[in-house]
Amino acid sequence: QRQVMQQAQPCCLLYSTVTEAALDELNADRVARHRVDLSAAPRSFERRHHAGERPLYTLFTSGSTGTPKGVQVPDRTLCNLLHWQRNQGHLPARSVTMQFSMLSFDVSFQEIFSTLCGGGCYHLINPRWRQDAQALLSYLQQARIERLFLPCVALQHLAQTAVSQGVYPQALREVITAGEQLLCTDALRSWFGGMPQARLFNHYGPTETHVVSAWRLPAAVQDWPLRAPIGLAGNNARLLLVDEHDQPVPGGSRGYLLVAGPMISRCYLADPALNAARFVELPQPEGNMLFYRTGDLARADADACLHYLGRDDQQVKVSGQRLELGQIEAALMQDAQVSNAVVAMHGEPPRLVAWLQVEGTPPDVQQLDRQVTLHLPAHVRIDEYRCVDAWPRTPSGKIDRKALSSLGEALQRRRSA
Repeated sequence: QRQVMQQAQPCCLLYSTVTEAALDELNADRVARHRVDLSAAPRSFERRHHAGERPLYTLFTSGSTGTPKGVQVPDRTLCNLLHWQRNQGHLPARSVTMQFSMLSFDVSFQEIFSTLCGGGCYHLINPRWRQDAQALLSYLQQARIERLFLPCVALQHLAQTAVSQGVYPQALREVITAGEQLLCTDALRSWFGGMPQARLFNHYGPTETHVVSAWRLPAAVQDWPLRAPIGLAGNNARLLLVDEHDQPVPGGSRGYLLVAGPMISRCYLADPALNAARFVELPQPEGNMLFYRTGDLARADADACLHYLGRDDQQVKVSGQRLELGQIEAALMQDAQVSNAVVAMHGEPPRLVAWLQVEGTPPDVQQLDRQVTLHLPAHVRIDEYRCVDAWPRTPSGKIDRKALSSLGEALQRRRSA
């Protein structure tokens, strides 16, 4: 919190009785505090002139370093996104949307303003429902919610709960997910198979750009691939796949994903070295363009549809061969008893560890080994499997991979005779 305050240098802070203790810990007693009576606040405000370069918000993300990075996002980023989403969705503008995202996650701005700018109705969430799928499902039905934004891990949990209880909200028509690789599990297919009126959208974009591509899954759930594409470029986005020398890669080849267009953020606060590394000018046919290095790997198919191949920092070497951890996770989730999986290199010397959420009795380790061998090269071997009851989550709702190391009960391999 102190690092965030030092970078942001705010002129004022908003707090409530819930967050006042955190303010005390920051030793901010020297700052005058004023109670605000919201009941006396005006019901509407004078419309301000739009300024595309004006900073709209700053979000802090730790990324892979653990040190908060302040990403300053201008008006034009959100305006571009709202225009694009209004044109590519299949709901009327005045839709009923359920809040789910926390304000520390950039999807919250998309969720709020796409609803209010379209004249829709925005239902505020009881914070406890983020961890209570049964209560959330009940409210989706009761309030006849039409649109829902969910991180991938929350979507998977909601689908599992819904299918196990036979709950298929018939007013729900649009579900938008983002934040991690979307895996089309059996639970997800079963849930949407019971809601033929609903469509699932996979959005992609880092905090520094917000959404830059999307893919609408087919209406026929049997046509869903296991790993959903991140889709086609969004409105005004220029997506470029390059090699280590910033040269475009041939079609179908793996490359580093770069983004240009009005959606890229202004800068990282007080970090000129990181700005120089991540925001680069590259020559294009129409002249030099400013690109943001996402740190993600992807490939484009013959239809220019992008397929996410993981983070560059989540590529590992197994027996000298490079492998993306998401490939191993997808292979493990082919097992009927595995509802979710996270794989990471852990310990010293590094070992390949898989954390699993399972349905019912944990699967046999030899069975899991066979699943990996069936879908991956023969040299890939998981050193340890661990079962977890629930995933630790980041404030944005993603799985907190750094908090996994000490969690879970190890599954034992049977000794061969």
